Amino acid sequence: MVIAAELGADRWRPTDTGGRRDARTPGAFFADRDLRQRCALWCAGIGDTGLDALNVGCAPFEQADVLSIHLVLSERSRGLVDEQALGWMKPSALLINTARGPIVDEAALLIHALEQNRLKGAALDVFEREPLAADHPFRTLPNVLATPHVGYVSEQNYRLFFSQMIEDIQAWTTGHSIRMLN
Repeated sequence: MVIAAELGADRWRPTDTGGRRDARTPGAFFADRDLRQRCALWCAGIGDTGLDALNVGCAPFEQADVLSIHLVLSERSRGLVDEQALGWMKPSALLINTARGPIVDEAALLIHALEQNRLKGAALDVFEREPLAADHPFRTLPNVLATPHVGYVSEQNYRLFFSQMIEDIQAWTTGHSIRMLN
């Protein structure tokens, strides 16, 4: 990925956005009914009740070849993927975080999982502190793919975002609102 390589080399510039087709492709991943049911149970309940209340325990971490995090940041999800959870993962597993940085304990991920090769690798689009510091080890570890919080970027997203922004500004100037964000 060009953006990730340029981030590591401290040359990042926004170029070559992906398209919606790229974002839809992983949908085929859920073709397996059993896998879909297991993923739905874990993902749907985690934001409301947490791992302990769901009695999910270590199973999703132990079984996953690729653990992709898609949660909102809340007090229950902060630090959810901690040293213990990372320890449950297979050495061949990959961790993907495109949600919120503080969901993953970065110190545990860095020191105990990635630097010691107890985890095959991580793809990270979000971090505890952004922008990622120039001397942060995630920029140089060979088993980390780091992107500067642009995992959602596509030409279609930019077109929609900017057109909605213009609509919002025009509505605001006339005393109306279309989309209120708090």
